[in-house]
Amino acid sequence: MTEAMGKRRGGILVKKLIGLLTACALALCALTGCSGGGQDAAEPAETAAIATEEPTQMPQEELPVVEDVLLEQPTVAPAEALIVSNATAQPAQTPQPANDFSTYTFARLSDTSFGFTFEYPAQWTNLPGRYTVCYREPVEEGDFPARVAVTRKATAHTPNSRTLLQQFYNYAEQIRVQYDSSTFEYGELNSEASFMGETGYSITYLAYSGDIEVEGYMVCCAIGRAIYVFHFCASYDDYQAMSSIMTRMRDSVAVVE
Repeated sequence: MTEAMGKRRGGILVKKLIGLLTACALALCALTGCSGGGQDAAEPAETAAIATEEPTQMPQEELPVVEDVLLEQPTVAPAEALIVSNATAQPAQTPQPANDFSTYTFARLSDTSFGFTFEYPAQWTNLPGRYTVCYREPVEEGDFPARVAVTRKATAHTPNSRTLLQQFYNYAEQIRVQYDSSTFEYGELNSEASFMGETGYSITYLAYSGDIEVEGYMVCCAIGRAIYVFHFCASYDDYQAMSSIMTRMRDSVAVVE
């Protein structure tokens, strides 16, 4: 009888010991996070948190790159003529009779090696270039000179509308970087612009050169295997008054064989 009771008590003690060890093991797992289910559940949350830290960028539409038909950078006024510092900027003056643009006389480009000709104010100064003819208005120091530039670039193939738009965009971007990018603003693109008897693209822009607000206009077209671009800009205060001069110069551009 005593021996039987001893075996029973021994069995009970073994069961209690096993139960105690099992409880300790479960508690230890809970503290150390060793559960397979707990680890799997944590991974997606961590991945999601990392994903949300990366910046979201809107997709940008890219125009096709046309490697064999790139327009060269247009000839423009020197940087010192474009940028007017606060020290040299002069307050706006009342226009003098000399600024009466209706009295302008015009001359015609006689150098036919460029492949085009056009009329320009005879009083303006020539800034020559390889593919570009540029004339600049003579002004007093501190004033922004009006400018006109006509560019021709021969192409390997007859440019289609998509190629023409790409090259026009390249030209416009070369103009944009000359100004304060934080103030530069394109107008609406006109895809039905008339230039040299052809349909092309035109666009206007507003920007600042130093303290002077500038307004500009660009138009392009394709004739045969060549692209032509006309660019005019002036101070915002003079742009409207010079619009008739700009129109006369633009409409006078013609191909020379």
